[in-house]
Amino acid sequence: MHHIASVMHHNGITTDRNSIASSHIAIASSYIAIASPYIAIASPYIAIASPYIAIASPYIAIVVNHNLIATAHESLTSRSSH
Repeated sequence: MHHIASVMHHNGITTDRNSIASSHIAIASSYIAIASPYIAIASPYIAIASPYIAIASPYIAIVVNHNLIATAHESLTSRSSH
């Protein structure tokens, strides 16, 4: 009997989470609806920019990796200095 009660309680929690998630989705979809004309205006520019983004992406990846390595190195050196 206790097991059934715990399952029902768990289901109550999941339905709450689902309702919260659906409200978030509703909010997000309204933002998308507002943004879509701007996206439509921007899309030709995105199309023009995409080859440049493709060219730049390895460099961006290198920079990101360099920053990650630098922060990791800093954290290691700060740990060893203490």
